[in-house]
Amino acid sequence: MTVKIIATDLDGTLLTSGKKIAKLTQEALQKAMARGIKVVPVSGRPLTGVRPHMETLGLKEDNPLIVYNGAAAETMAGAPLFKHCFDAKQASAFFKYAEDAGCQLCFMHEDGYYTMDKIETPFMKHLASMNFTRYLHVDEIPQDLQYFKAEYTGTPAQMDQVMEEVPPVLGDKFDILRTGGQIIECTLKTTSKGK
Repeated sequence: MTVKIIATDLDGTLLTSGKKIAKLTQEALQKAMARGIKVVPVSGRPLTGVRPHMETLGLKEDNPLIVYNGAAAETMAGAPLFKHCFDAKQASAFFKYAEDAGCQLCFMHEDGYYTMDKIETPFMKHLASMNFTRYLHVDEIPQDLQYFKAEYTGTPAQMDQVMEEVPPVLGDKFDILRTGGQIIECTLKTTSKGK
């Protein structure tokens, strides 16, 4: 069997706990690329959070990157390959559960994280800095934008509550994944890292 592609997640897989690619891993991937094997990152992060790590590997400008948990694919240069977005009307379904749990809610767009939460928690700031992006505080979610992903953030107890309430109601249209103790990520059912 000939290997043609290596698709890899970033956090918890390709990156060390220090959010770097280990030297031996980098050397192995560069050897694979030299043999014509394509390396494609598959991440929940946006392009801005993936590209810096891939630049260390020397990926070409036309190399695809799968981002937002599979809701989009772009090239290293930022050219869109596909998008599976939801609109402000669909986004409105998420608000009740954030209010009930008292947690933060944001929507990922190419511009950054759209949120109506006026206070950025340390975890929200961590997510933004990790992805080299920003939070855009708005009074209401813009009606003319489309979003790749909704994210709930908060304490583990708040995330427990969200996981009890959201999947039974929104699970027919959205994949709801708890990707850490303090974060739940939601994308349309039509998308996933695997798809």
